[in-house]
Amino acid sequence: MHDRRICLIGGSGFIGSYIAERLAEQEAALTIATRNRDRNKAALIVLPKTEVVSTNVHHPLALQQLLAGHDTVISMVGILHGTRKAFEHAHVELLDKIIASCHKQGIRRLLHISALGADVNAPSDYQQTKGIAEQRLRESGLDWTILRPSVVFGRGDSFLTLFAGLLDKLPVLPLAGANTRFAPVWADDLARAVVACLQNPHSVGQSLDLTGPRSYTLAELVHYVGRLRGTPRPVIGLPQGLAMLQAGLMELLPGPTLMSRDNVRSLAVDNVSPQPFPSACSALPPPRWKWWPPITWARMNSISSCLITAGKPLADAGLYCRRRRARPPAWPAGQGPGLGGGGCQCRKHAATGLQAGGQGFPGIPAPAQP
Repeated sequence: MHDRRICLIGGSGFIGSYIAERLAEQEAALTIATRNRDRNKAALIVLPKTEVVSTNVHHPLALQQLLAGHDTVISMVGILHGTRKAFEHAHVELLDKIIASCHKQGIRRLLHISALGADVNAPSDYQQTKGIAEQRLRESGLDWTILRPSVVFGRGDSFLTLFAGLLDKLPVLPLAGANTRFAPVWADDLARAVVACLQNPHSVGQSLDLTGPRSYTLAELVHYVGRLRGTPRPVIGLPQGLAMLQAGLMELLPGPTLMSRDNVRSLAVDNVSPQPFPSACSALPPPRWKWWPPITWARMNSISSCLITAGKPLADAGLYCRRRRARPPAWPAGQGPGLGGGGCQCRKHAATGLQAGGQGFPGIPAPAQP
């Protein structure tokens, strides 16, 4: 990918930093758009062949100037809280502008990171607007790929770290959507999936659900975080009415919104897939490059290493693996943690009850080394 020029829109955040790092490893030239370059440049400008640009991507002319000279665009802008108008502005209107700018600049390749559960008929504004955006992209005439991850965890996330903070402060946790099921996917596995899709032309026109190999209720995840933090707390599942009341009150609190009524509506449906990653990817034929083992794409799975990489609060407890970015060794077939035996190798991956990657993906051998 050393000859690719890729623009990441929304790439300065949690997921984008993982993706940028993996693309930089492939020697792609990256442009990362951000609203505040000074705030985000420290972690990104150290990447080779990477430029961090401060711009307003919602302005059509500024967006066209940003995309000029690129051959690939990755769109990953998303918000979790706001009004219906705010969701449409971030999820639908911006993607419309990106599609239009791609056509004007002659850019064919557009990879869009959406969300599992996105559907025009879903219960929440977040899910509905994500679903509308997917429809627009399918009708764009571009060479598109849509990735639909379940909840993404990793250092710097806003999901597990939220509950870690709440468990530190509260003696008991009243929880909306306690029985809603999730299939958490590690941020680095998502980043590797992005690289694989850009390297494989058969991913064009595909919409892929990205999930971890196991599902858990929200209550199970919260209990697990509490055990890791050393702050186990009783979890009380709230019925829908009380959950909406709690969220409405939380919307009135000063500071960042922790839970909104729209979030509660999203929790009305499980965030899992009937054909989870890697099953969805196994239908894609492998590329023909010699250095890419034919079996690799079939096993491009989301065997998420474990939830110890859930962010700073867990890192402070000594549970975050700081060797995530180290290049892993060759693992025996089906025995490596992380993505297809390519994840982190620290000893803590063998100690967690939520580890799934260490067992490998049954029936699929580890990829051969180049």
